[in-house]
Amino acid sequence: MIQVAGWYITSRVFNGNTDSRMRFGGPSPSLAPAPVLLTPLILLLLAAACSLVNARPPCLDSEEFYYPHTGVTRPPWCDHFFNPPQFEEKPRDQRVMSDRVASFTCRATGNPEPKIQWRKNNRRISGNARFIVLQVPGGSILRIEPVKYQRDEAEYECVVENAAGDTIRASAKLEVLSDDPNSLPNGFPYFRTEPKTKAVEIDHTALLVCDARGNPDPNITWFKDNRPVDLTNPRYTVLRSGSLQISTSTEEDGGKYECVAENNVGTAFSNLVSLYVRGEYFLSTLSTSGVSTFCLRYLRQG
Repeated sequence: MIQVAGWYITSRVFNGNTDSRMRFGGPSPSLAPAPVLLTPLILLLLAAACSLVNARPPCLDSEEFYYPHTGVTRPPWCDHFFNPPQFEEKPRDQRVMSDRVASFTCRATGNPEPKIQWRKNNRRISGNARFIVLQVPGGSILRIEPVKYQRDEAEYECVVENAAGDTIRASAKLEVLSDDPNSLPNGFPYFRTEPKTKAVEIDHTALLVCDARGNPDPNITWFKDNRPVDLTNPRYTVLRSGSLQISTSTEEDGGKYECVAENNVGTAFSNLVSLYVRGEYFLSTLSTSGVSTFCLRYLRQG
């Protein structure tokens, strides 16, 4: 490859023949500027800087994102760093009995991961002995236990925000009925059989019985440790009767369970019961210095 060099003086090309005092030559090595290498690491840092500088854009139907509160416009090539929050599950209105349980679930997606907070009548709930805020994958649960008649009747709001967009909100109303059975509306769910505390051996099947009635027939769900049971786990099955069957039990299945019956008249929570998953035990003999000792040992299968 042939390289051609030239010098320019006042926009005219110098060819070296005009002035014997001027000669061709390259720049002195000591004066040459150092090359700038845009390594992948530098490019990543530049992209991260872009995402940090250009935060909180609502997405408009245009080629760019605009920040009304700052006047900053972000080019669309930064878009893959951000996703405004969106609801996956909103809290629903509930009607429950006094001195029982109410539970609201709120789930949302976004990038960065959204932060969720709960409000009662527009006042933030920080959590206390009766108001419990639980974090679950992709969301949050507000549990009120025990629910107080009239005192807890209110509008509860799930507030979701992240750095990529405006705050979104969803609300639900809680109606609390007197604990007098004669005051319950017709069709309100009730339990014919509630689950009972039970112990099961590892690798065996556990069955937590729940039989609920109502008009219309209530939908049955289950909670474990105040969170919805993960029915994507193939070992967990809600039978047609409403009972929860757990196949091939493991230690992780142990915990506190409750059955929830819900129809368009109201929601009823069963008593909270415990499931204990234990291993098999066997007798063994230890012999030390001629002395035999009988020991009860725990055998964990698998």
